[in-house]
Amino acid sequence: MSLLGATAALLGVLSGCLWRVPRFAAADRVWFERINRPDRLPILDPLWIALRPFGRTWFLLLAVGMGLAFGGAPWLSFAATAGLLAVLEPLLKRAVRRVRPYLELPGANLRLRQAPTDHSFPSGDAGRAGLLAAAVCFAIAAPPWAGVLAAAMAALVAVGRVRAGVHYPFDVWAGAWLGFGLGTAWAGWFPFFVTHLT
Repeated sequence: MSLLGATAALLGVLSGCLWRVPRFAAADRVWFERINRPDRLPILDPLWIALRPFGRTWFLLLAVGMGLAFGGAPWLSFAATAGLLAVLEPLLKRAVRRVRPYLELPGANLRLRQAPTDHSFPSGDAGRAGLLAAAVCFAIAAPPWAGVLAAAMAALVAVGRVRAGVHYPFDVWAGAWLGFGLGTAWAGWFPFFVTHLT
């Protein structure tokens, strides 16, 4: 499972870089415009806004704290995984240096009060939501419906970032797979941590 997760993270980021290929770049912009346009799915805006915290740093820190409080020492490994994601995301942003869509596309609708000023690829919010979804899917003793719900919430967080005008679809694709893959890799090792750290 750990190898599968690491592979998913790597392939997710690499496939997200397809936006550099002209044909995929054109598709990326088309899908951005379809999701971001004012007349597209406005009824879902309150849902995306309500789920936004699921991708924020403070929410991930809260989840880490709850894991440590209720799960003890094994959850230090989850904190380390969240830390790894927190290091990889800005490193990739600096390496790729993709401009955010609201800064370069005429007519892009920015739907955030405070616009992010760092680079666009990959999406950190999608990554954090993906990491949390993987934890619910594979490491927590939760019913299957909870994993499905967490994955759906992570997907809506990702789409919401495109809707907000701050990411292209390939940005959130790469971020989501990076987080979900790292979370899956961590979940594969979690039984070992439970056995040896309790």
